[in-house]
Amino acid sequence: MDIRLDWNETFSIGEPLLDAQHRELFKIINELPEDGDRAKARTCLMRLFRYAREHFASEEKYMLAVGYPARLEHLVHHDQLIEELGKFTQEPLGSADADLAFKRFVLQWIGEHILVCDMAIRKFVLEKRPAT
Repeated sequence: MDIRLDWNETFSIGEPLLDAQHRELFKIINELPEDGDRAKARTCLMRLFRYAREHFASEEKYMLAVGYPARLEHLVHHDQLIEELGKFTQEPLGSADADLAFKRFVLQWIGEHILVCDMAIRKFVLEKRPAT
């Protein structure tokens, strides 16, 4: 089974750097193995962990720059994912069932996070812009 979630314009929040980072997150997540390849699972997990932290830092700077009022609540979502990813670094990935469960979790999280939390930032920015 090859589960994937491909980035498309539906996931665009209108900020080029963040959209590019979201595309990279999708790429990393889609590369997660589902076949019990322990070494590849570990490598992808660590890559995802590092890149998610980098992306969240960029997103947090953007929220500050635009004056996003729900920034602190948004940061809680970031912290929760980092905590969950940290737990997975301690668990034994490398069985097909564990790999698939992890991939499903991360795909669901990123899809929901972008479409709900990040889109709220987009909405705020669009509403804040002066009408032309």
